[in-house]
Amino acid sequence: MKKIPVILDCDPGHDDAVAIVLAARSPEIELVGITCVAGNVEVEQTAANALKVCGLAGLRTVPVFKGMAQPLLNELLTAEHIHGKSGLDGAELPPTDLTVQPTHAVDFLIEKIFTFPHEMTIIAIGPLTNIAMAILREPRITELTKQIVLMGGAMGMGNVTPSAEFNIYVDPEAARIVFNSGIPLTMIGLDVTHQVLVSRDIIEQIRQNGTSLAHTFASLLAWYNASLNALSGELAAMHDPCAVAMVCDPSLIATELMRVDIETRGEFTRGRTVCARGFSAGRMPNARVAVGINAPRVWKMLIERLR
Repeated sequence: MKKIPVILDCDPGHDDAVAIVLAARSPEIELVGITCVAGNVEVEQTAANALKVCGLAGLRTVPVFKGMAQPLLNELLTAEHIHGKSGLDGAELPPTDLTVQPTHAVDFLIEKIFTFPHEMTIIAIGPLTNIAMAILREPRITELTKQIVLMGGAMGMGNVTPSAEFNIYVDPEAARIVFNSGIPLTMIGLDVTHQVLVSRDIIEQIRQNGTSLAHTFASLLAWYNASLNALSGELAAMHDPCAVAMVCDPSLIATELMRVDIETRGEFTRGRTVCARGFSAGRMPNARVAVGINAPRVWKMLIERLR
């Protein structure tokens, strides 16, 4: 089976860290590189976190690139109140001698899309600033990218405001560029990721894998769960790994073709992904939107590969 070339664009983040290991440990995927963007924490920290995760997981040949430090137009909103000051609070990840590549993440994205014309899948699990900037800098990549599979948005309630999910809310102008780019796009939003919840039983199953990696991730997820529970009384969800899991096995997630528009100006609705089935005021569908997920099978994949 030919592997799927993938660039993982991320902002680690507890669930991003799981997504990195899942992408690297999945036989379906050739992880060409990891591009980091400001989001859960500032970009210097997201890149440092990606390097530490790669070091912990023995991913010494996966290059890591630092990208955009700010949204296109607005000040950065981080999620340190959820992920902690480091972005990966809850376990002490060992230091690593791995270093960030000198190439900017945006330049790397453009270069590799041209290297793998009509083959490259971008899995985007943070704000879409890097990808939007790549499109602005080199519009031809819109015709050469195979697909973008992203975690972001929601058909229903948001998690930053009642209207908006974090990744879209942080940079809605970038999201609008990406959704309107013409690149085949799949949106995996909160409606389905909130079904993949971290329970004590799940954490224990991961810990029972017995490796140092598994023990570290069990501690990270226990802290992440406690953080969300203290903030909202809810269990944490494994948002970002859902996008990786779908690339590995599309049967895990059901989608419908929709028109998705990004609200960039509303006083109460900025960052909302406005989803409409079929045509919306004469506008063609531009995304496949996740409407269902097989959460037990997603967890089975995660637990088996998080060793």
